[in-house]
Amino acid sequence: METEMNRECPHPQKSLMEKYKEHYQHRKRVPIDPERLQFWTPPWFLVTVFTAYYTGMTIVIPTVYETYDKHLIVLNQCIATFFFVQMMMNWACTRYVTSTYTATSDKVLGVDGINSYNSDLTSCTSYGPTSDGKLQQRLDEHRKKYLISVQLGTDGTNKRELYAYWSWKPCVLCQVQRPPRAHHCTLCQSCILKHDHHCYFTGTCVGLRNQRHFCVLVFWSALTMIYALIHSLLYIPHMLNAGTVAPYDFLAPVAVFRCILGYIPLLECVLIIIMYSIGWVLILTVGFTYVQACLIAKGITSFEDDHDIKITNTNTLQYKIKSVFGDYWLLNLLIPVHFLFKNSCEDGIRWMNVGMHDS
Repeated sequence: METEMNRECPHPQKSLMEKYKEHYQHRKRVPIDPERLQFWTPPWFLVTVFTAYYTGMTIVIPTVYETYDKHLIVLNQCIATFFFVQMMMNWACTRYVTSTYTATSDKVLGVDGINSYNSDLTSCTSYGPTSDGKLQQRLDEHRKKYLISVQLGTDGTNKRELYAYWSWKPCVLCQVQRPPRAHHCTLCQSCILKHDHHCYFTGTCVGLRNQRHFCVLVFWSALTMIYALIHSLLYIPHMLNAGTVAPYDFLAPVAVFRCILGYIPLLECVLIIIMYSIGWVLILTVGFTYVQACLIAKGITSFEDDHDIKITNTNTLQYKIKSVFGDYWLLNLLIPVHFLFKNSCEDGIRWMNVGMHDS
């Protein structure tokens, strides 16, 4: 009997939940294309900011303060314009102030002149190919060297070798020896000094020279989004009282669907979508502001923090702040002073009192 049943049902029947889990685990996930993200994110950010500024100046602020003195309307329009100008100035500086490394005489000075706790990591020496299993095992046993994989071949062989993180490393794409903390970005197609991360909102990498502008950008963006969100919430009762929208229209998919069918005006639909965009950007900018403040206090980069690379920075907090924002760092909150006051603390080549953990 048992044999006959096994012949008829050779495989036990799976429950619906087991089938769902199996499908979920083996489904093909469509990865986000970084190049498409790089292409579409900056325009989306600019369109959102400009649209929010225009509707705020011409519709939201005059409507919210229509029962108050006209001077209050002008005051809030001036505040909104100040926030808008700060965002656009620092967005432009983050995008167009490049942190690209170009080979100069510093390349010769850098190998012998890096101030590091581990002098044995400053030489540009390969530790061997990444396919070497013994080498990989040695890496796991001796993690303080933090070997990273570097592509050496451009002939399609994809030859890669391991180099110490805190060392000069070759870049076959840029044809240079790049210093410690510099990394090649495939989107920017260049090596970035003190590489922190690639910012898709500006379409460029954040590094040595433009980190100050990125920090100020996210700071003012966070304040701007808080200001905009408060006025958006104050504007909602006016939209409801006008009878152009219903309470359920403030669900973005419902608003878009009903706008297509002609039940609500296009302007109201745009305002609702902008409210959601403001909330999303607010969460991102507050998060970025907090993360950047913590990283500056530690004297490390996002790359080093994400990869748990143990960097020791014994400089004072004031020195760490100046190394990012320059000598007159408070002026950056009001106006970009990158071209007036150069960074006298860091050059992306030599690192004073900065290096790897000894253990």
